[in-house]
Amino acid sequence: MEKELMMNRDVNEHCATVTSVVGGKKLEEKYSYPWMASIKLYKRYDRSKFLERYCTGIIINKRLILTAASCFTIYKKVVEVTLGSANGTVFKTLTHRWKVHEDFNKKGKSNDLAVIKLNEEIVFDDYKKPICLPKASLSKTSKRLSLIDFNKKFQNRQKNLLFAY
Repeated sequence: MEKELMMNRDVNEHCATVTSVVGGKKLEEKYSYPWMASIKLYKRYDRSKFLERYCTGIIINKRLILTAASCFTIYKKVVEVTLGSANGTVFKTLTHRWKVHEDFNKKGKSNDLAVIKLNEEIVFDDYKKPICLPKASLSKTSKRLSLIDFNKKFQNRQKNLLFAY
């Protein structure tokens, strides 16, 4: 997985950025946050009534999703990843491969990072793109941030809805 993180040279040509800030409302714009991933974790391989947890992640490249290590605090057997922003095309895949940060501390939540490796490559389009990371030289003071999440309350009724807080 480490090599795949480094082999990301074409991402800057296709990555997505957002300049607008949305406050606590459903996002309905087609191209809002195309790097978001909805992650479902199951206890069993057959996925029948054993949904354990929902998490959110971001697309790093064609095969990798970055998420929180705390999603994996209880051993999971199958991870289902859904991509495609609000009202967009949907890409779903299963995987059994992920790596939790080796220094993850469950109690203090330090190093709360995990990487999921997808079974198939993502085909990037307007609805699915890797996130653009800021340059190291960018000032980190006085920056406004948005928290973007798939609202769990609506997961069973209205799939793939993004909310910004």
